Amino acid sequence: MDFKVSVICPSYNHSRYIAEMVESVMAQTLPVHELIVVDDGSTDDSLAKLKSFDYPNLRVQQNEENLGTYGTLNRALDMAQGDWIAVINSDDKWAPNKIELQAFGLESTGLDWGFTLGAQITEEGEVRYVNQHGDWPREVSVDLLPYLFEENRVLASSLVFRKGLIRFDERLRYSGDWVGLMGLALHGSANCCFELPPKEDYSGPAWTGRGVLYNVEPPQIEQLTQWRQHTSNSYSRSKKQLAEEIRVRETILANADALLSRTHNQVGGRFRLGRCALHLNALYLMAGRSAQARKALKSANSYGITDNKRWVLSLMPRRISAKYLSKVGILSLEGLSTEPLDHLFPV
Repeated sequence: MDFKVSVICPSYNHSRYIAEMVESVMAQTLPVHELIVVDDGSTDDSLAKLKSFDYPNLRVQQNEENLGTYGTLNRALDMAQGDWIAVINSDDKWAPNKIELQAFGLESTGLDWGFTLGAQITEEGEVRYVNQHGDWPREVSVDLLPYLFEENRVLASSLVFRKGLIRFDERLRYSGDWVGLMGLALHGSANCCFELPPKEDYSGPAWTGRGVLYNVEPPQIEQLTQWRQHTSNSYSRSKKQLAEEIRVRETILANADALLSRTHNQVGGRFRLGRCALHLNALYLMAGRSAQARKALKSANSYGITDNKRWVLSLMPRRISAKYLSKVGILSLEGLSTEPLDHLFPV
């Protein structure tokens, strides 16, 4: 199969897991063209471990200054020689047939990007079958754009896309995966790929008459991407993360009409925009900003989403409403911008 894929990986202080990541990439049943690991100034021995490998298609670089996850990913993108890009985080790992199955799905459908399902693993590597994808569709070809209006449920380490399709927004620290996925979804539908349970006549990814993979649930299906949850994950809640999520949600709602025009699923899109506004209401309540919380709730109402409890919380003293949604109480955003971001999406 002629599927030339460059795997890009931002590395930062994941020495404990870096070898598992490298070995899982190099063990693919469809060999990758190259694995590019860019270290973003690790203070552990990650770089030394990476340089100890003797794989000819492993390319290791180190940033002269800290660029953050998305600046590091963009540097790796610029180095990539493949026609396709696969992303993996330095603490995650893949099943051996991940790339082969994705290559089959993408070439069969003619789509430009795809993702897989995933299992959560602990620091020790214990698999937890968490339903990461919730009620999102698991179809051979799926328009994820309306779902992404609300949130992201796709693992960054599961992505494969044509080179040149997107770049990552370096202004972001926590939400770059989500925004990058919206950029991909604006280019068209995605291929959802996962392996079916063994069958006597099974010889590869199977199709139903409707063009949908058989609907089976974990743990029956192999989770092609394993993402690790541990204490140093960058998505842990903080004031800066709260402010950044507010800015992304404000940007989505500010561009709602343009975004809706890019999906055929208008009903689902409007529902997810309402859910986005409801999440925004909760974030403003956590930040102790009752007026903005009420404004967000009115926006949710305009999309048909109502929540009387949130109205009550929006009218209560700030510390009480914030404590209801966050154990730490108010997360003050003083000095942090919550304004929409310019040119976040190509619409």
